Amino acid sequence: MSGGRAAVSVIFAALAFLAALALAPGCRRDPRDLSIKKDEPRTERIIAALALLPADTRIVLSADLERLRGQPAWRTGFPALAKHARPFFDAFAAGAGFDVPRQLRSLLIALPGERQSDDRFVLIAETDALDEARVTAWLRARLGEKTTVLVRNKNQIVIGRGAWGKTMAGAGSAADNPELKRLCTRAALEHDLWFAGVVPTPVRRALMQAPGFADVASVARVWGFMNLDSGAHLEAVAEMSGKTDAVDLAHRLGVYLNQAKRHPDMLVRGLAPFLEALRLAANDASVHATLDLSGPQLGECIERIEALAHASGTK
Repeated sequence: MSGGRAAVSVIFAALAFLAALALAPGCRRDPRDLSIKKDEPRTERIIAALALLPADTRIVLSADLERLRGQPAWRTGFPALAKHARPFFDAFAAGAGFDVPRQLRSLLIALPGERQSDDRFVLIAETDALDEARVTAWLRARLGEKTTVLVRNKNQIVIGRGAWGKTMAGAGSAADNPELKRLCTRAALEHDLWFAGVVPTPVRRALMQAPGFADVASVARVWGFMNLDSGAHLEAVAEMSGKTDAVDLAHRLGVYLNQAKRHPDMLVRGLAPFLEALRLAANDASVHATLDLSGPQLGECIERIEALAHASGTK
């Protein structure tokens, strides 16, 4: 399998998994008090979510499937992807007595800015009522001793891996990081699927040393979201160190995009028209990328990506 096709398969698998999950901001009060207050304003809920995450969190991903399930584009386009995650869901139901597509309502994932040797992460899921003992036992057996599993109040699952599994109740939290808090509250504003991240200084320094990556090294923060009303609207923003860097990066990405549009593989597989819908622009000291697809376009795009991933998997 080629590197490009492998990457497509990974992206497709991620979309397939997300397509069946219920996602909404969680909360890092003390892990003994993980209840979500649905009447809280969204900003307060996001801050409560960050208060549950380790202080050195740099990337946060969240989505609200309870709201996404009601959006036309989600109902018509994404269920086709969920079938690829069916073996995982069946195993979860058999082992833990929990129907993931139906009972999982929310998901919040925290990651470090760089991959660590212990693959640390924290995942907080809000669910319908579940069997705490059964779910805890099954997850611990499946995930291994390096992972900490807590099930609280019969409706929340907290999973921490590596060093973060040991320090979930430690001093400080991601809510103490003003940069990350600002990015998360901005990305989450009226959006049901979003991400935000702060690029660590060591990563930027390493990019500065790599030939041809000076403009990328200028990326300090990223955030984005996806809405699925009548179609799909995706927006991603890279906040740069200065206006010149933003212009340079937008130009370079634009060159790559134009080359991709004309690439034989994109043309043969019918993906070039969807690249045409992608827009790049420098706005002050930021680079903005937007993608708008109608409902029919979204359905066709999913079908073509699914066919590509299937073909890659048979190589």
